[in-house]
Amino acid sequence: MTETVVHVTTLEQWKSVLDVWFNQGFDWYNVGDGYMEERFNNGSRQLGLNVNGEYEISYWSRNGYEGEELIEYSEFMAQQKEDKEVKTYY
Repeated sequence: MTETVVHVTTLEQWKSVLDVWFNQGFDWYNVGDGYMEERFNNGSRQLGLNVNGEYEISYWSRNGYEGEELIEYSEFMAQQKEDKEVKTYY
């Protein structure tokens, strides 16, 4: 699976991205369970999946992700919709 980092601007977007990944069987690595809303409330706006080859969810407390895989929430959701339509079609 490829690395994905999503930039969100609202708590609803944060939870929506996490819902997708939780439903795919992913979870946080050593930071707790659930939505971790306090991370968002403390300023984190970047959520990552499979960063550095680790099969887990990550976040950047200071929004310091420097890779090339950062996408906006709307692009992420469009990809999810496309993936769902492709799976439904087959």
